[in-house]
Amino acid sequence: MGASTSRNSESGHGGGEGLDQVGGQLYVSLKMENYKLNGELTPHVYGSVPLVGSWDSSKA
Repeated sequence: MGASTSRNSESGHGGGEGLDQVGGQLYVSLKMENYKLNGELTPHVYGSVPLVGSWDSSKA
């Protein structure tokens, strides 16, 4: 209703359950397996929807 968006695959642009919409939320879970690791860490994000932009560590 109103200005809300629908996740119905029939009303989306090509099916993908509305996943191509801008402004969605991405939840990330981190697990450190080696706590003594030194140096720079680079995040690796896996998923079926491409992320817009690139990683900027200064904004993290």
